[in-house]
Amino acid sequence: PADSKGDRSLQLVVHCTMADRDFHREEMPEDDLMGEENLPEDEEEGEDLFGNDMMDDYRADPALDQYDPEFLDDEPHEPMSIQTRMAAERAMEDREVRAGRRARSPSPKGDSKTPAFAKRLAATLQASPSSVAESEEATTTQKKRRVNDPFGLSDDLDEEDVPEALYDLMHERLSQGSDIEKRLVEKIRLSFQQFLLKYVAENEEGPKYPDRLRKMAEQHQAHLEVSYDDLRRWSPNLSLWVSDFPHNVLPILNETLMLVAARKFKTYTKLADAGENELRVAIDSFPVQDKIRSLCTQHTNKLVKVAGVVTKRSTVRNQVKRLWVRCAKCNLPAGPFEVAEEKDLRPSACLECTSRGPWRVDRQSTIYQNHQTISLQESPSSVEAGKMPRSREVVLTGDLVDTVRPGDELELIGIYRCLHDTATNARTCFPVYRTDIQAVHINRKGDLKLIQISDDQQKNILDLAKSPQIRERFISSMAPSIYGMWHVKTAIALSIMGGQPKQAAGKHRIRGDINTLIVGDPGLAKSQFLKYVEQTFPRAVYTTGKGASGVGLTAAVTRDENGHFCLEGGAMVLADDGICLIDEFDKMNDQDRTSLHEAMEQQSISISKAGIVATLQARCAVVAVANPIEGRYDQQRTFSQNVNLSDPILSRFDLMCVLRDEADPLQDEMLASHVVCSHIRSHPDANPEEKTKKPKTNNTSHLTPISQDMLKKYIVYARQRVFPKMTDVDSEKLASFYSELRAEAFRTGGAPMTARHMDSLIRLAEANARIELRHHVSSRDIDNAIAVMLESFIQSQKHQVAEELRKKFRRYLAQGPLADQFMAILDHLFKEASIKAQLASKDVELEEIPVEMTEVIREIEQAELKMQDATAFMQSQRFLQHFRVEGEKLYRVM
Repeated sequence: PADSKGDRSLQLVVHCTMADRDFHREEMPEDDLMGEENLPEDEEEGEDLFGNDMMDDYRADPALDQYDPEFLDDEPHEPMSIQTRMAAERAMEDREVRAGRRARSPSPKGDSKTPAFAKRLAATLQASPSSVAESEEATTTQKKRRVNDPFGLSDDLDEEDVPEALYDLMHERLSQGSDIEKRLVEKIRLSFQQFLLKYVAENEEGPKYPDRLRKMAEQHQAHLEVSYDDLRRWSPNLSLWVSDFPHNVLPILNETLMLVAARKFKTYTKLADAGENELRVAIDSFPVQDKIRSLCTQHTNKLVKVAGVVTKRSTVRNQVKRLWVRCAKCNLPAGPFEVAEEKDLRPSACLECTSRGPWRVDRQSTIYQNHQTISLQESPSSVEAGKMPRSREVVLTGDLVDTVRPGDELELIGIYRCLHDTATNARTCFPVYRTDIQAVHINRKGDLKLIQISDDQQKNILDLAKSPQIRERFISSMAPSIYGMWHVKTAIALSIMGGQPKQAAGKHRIRGDINTLIVGDPGLAKSQFLKYVEQTFPRAVYTTGKGASGVGLTAAVTRDENGHFCLEGGAMVLADDGICLIDEFDKMNDQDRTSLHEAMEQQSISISKAGIVATLQARCAVVAVANPIEGRYDQQRTFSQNVNLSDPILSRFDLMCVLRDEADPLQDEMLASHVVCSHIRSHPDANPEEKTKKPKTNNTSHLTPISQDMLKKYIVYARQRVFPKMTDVDSEKLASFYSELRAEAFRTGGAPMTARHMDSLIRLAEANARIELRHHVSSRDIDNAIAVMLESFIQSQKHQVAEELRKKFRRYLAQGPLADQFMAILDHLFKEASIKAQLASKDVELEEIPVEMTEVIREIEQAELKMQDATAFMQSQRFLQHFRVEGEKLYRVM
């Protein structure tokens, strides 16, 4: 009986539909304008259910009115909740779909919950210009579909079957200053909808954006990134309108995206039912980039692309997006009113009592959106010499708020707007308009967490980490244009990699960044090291001690445009999660330098000024460069006597490098050859042979350098995914080394050794493990960390004390590959031989200065190295490349 009633109900609906069609057919003129004569002749009129025998279907029939008791459930049940009922209905619908008895469908046409713009777009699918030939076929198909599918169940199935003539914008025109007509609006909607469903990128098989829509729904995002190049290939006119009329076209695209997402994913159905158009089309890959200072009247109300650094950020505020008001006299609601600068948000009169006010805001129905402003300033590297950097105000709305922070380098695509400034007009009595940029798409640069590494790049990085001597290759690739200075390059490499921050008991935070101080004579490329780190590391801020005050390095309290106090971060705040590079560190005032104490150790900056009590994060490594007091470093003085820095600031540096400009004939010749070859290779008119010219060989010539592009990816991968841990380490070795070194520091003077340097040893060991992409710290990493710190401590001593310390701590210094140890011994012997030749006033070529083999054997024995290892080294290619043996004498090969 249930099946028979269901069949009759369906026939009733079909009959009513047919009768309604016949009723209208009788009123139609004879020429049949609607084309009903073209309908198929095999369509039947159906059964007449309103005859005299209609009540016979409801008469009692004892033979049929029998039910099996096993199929009846008369037991009491608990009340079913709405969520349980909806889940059961969905399960039954899925079962019916799997059985093939019905098709999955959205809500029927005319549902009151369907948003207004959904109805408009559904109407677009049925609209067709009368001048297009394909429109007749589309009309006939729609009529057949209305007859065969009266419930509109197959509306979703024909989205990709829309003829191209219905959404082709090639012959359409859009003029400046006029509103878009309704016909063109519907056509733009349909064109963008088909773009999201059908566009296939080059060298791809399937459509590109359905997969992006799915990912957007899975991650609950409120925006879809659409490439401008893809839009240009799909419809050149639409892409041109997006760039020239973004105020008019982008809201249409946002509305269409909301409809498509709501029809495909239930995640956005509630937003669509409420009428909230929260989804946003983020246009990226815009081809034209302008400078901030070049924005002028020709860019007004157009899409622009600029780059800069965020210097200031406001709090998040609520902005009215769609306003509803109520009449204060009769309480009749009025609205909604779309918020716009040029529109009046109040109705002219009440429809119920014809009153013109007052009105009160209906806060329950009014829709708000997040609103935030930031200041985008030109990058320091892009500003011409002698000019001040300019900035623009940028407005962030929706899901863009709180996505950037001061110090971020942005690539911004937005709408350059011109707004009426009431305050300025009242003050100047002259029509002045202010400008800002409404953000559409933001791309953050320099954030390690946002840099993507492909699978092929990851494979190359892992293969590189498995190569022998990767640590030496990584260090030698630091600043390849600078010759020598192995100790400084090691310190720079360890600062770039860094250690692991830790949370100790009692919420005490131990920093993981490694601070480095470089002190040396002039002309030894100290500032070039800082510039190299700025170009290589993704997030680095460069400043000078003389040009930055204490508040310029930490934070300052200023007044905003409304007269309220606000915080502005300095260089160390802007370098959060990066490296702060300070040149001319010794030129800073003592008061300004004192402000760095908290920032360098606790990595936070506390502010208590003008009623503002706050703590800012400054989790960055500090690489500082200073000059000696008298210009040149005096080896007969201690480190503190050579540098005008206090012990509290020196104890916060993990490593200290001292560079001395010493006369060494061999090293000077190598340096000259390196500089000449560098100039030849860097010349703009150099031929391929000159670009590959190499200098004379040096101690690191056997190491294959890593390309700078691969080096940057290697650093990003290590900082993102490698987090070394201290497990089984020789704690007794660390304790004995620290106690001996601290005793020598108090006895001889020099750089102070405090308990902070024990933490520094752990950080240096973790950085060594991270260079080799290992997640556990080994004993070799501990040895390398001890050797680096010991070399840093010895360099800060007087010349006589340094030589004594080298002999005393020889067992800690003799680390690394055996070949490097033998090379260091031979370099030391040839350096002493060349000095003796100079003192004897002998004009001898460097290749003719010999070293007795007996001296070589004596030095090897003092270093406690094995003669078998020395014999094997003298037969290696590295030895034969640099030296030659003639009898009992050893000569250098130039």
